[in-house]
Amino acid sequence: MALDAGLDINGLGNAMLFDQPRLLTLNLSGTGSFEKLASAFRKCLDTSAAARSSTTSGPARSQFPKTSTIDAGPIDAILSMKGTVTNGVYRASIGQISVLNNTPIGKEMGATI
Repeated sequence: MALDAGLDINGLGNAMLFDQPRLLTLNLSGTGSFEKLASAFRKCLDTSAAARSSTTSGPARSQFPKTSTIDAGPIDAILSMKGTVTNGVYRASIGQISVLNNTPIGKEMGATI
């Protein structure tokens, strides 16, 4: 309806990640007189209100688990290294060799990318 009313759509995205219920934001722009833009925007709001009142709520989104059950094995295989899982967060140190005072140091000493 926004395009039919002469408005341009600049973007559509989530207002917040993982929000319940899902809320999207729509960015609109247009050129013309105040009355023309206000009328076009009012048509969009009326169409949106009519669509929301005529439909029932969709299927409920599944809730995120309270604790993560991430398995480090597949990630270790992809990275070809050993990482750790702490409180549901996978952590691996991808190191690089640096030279400090003519001495090579690696990830064990904190040189990471």
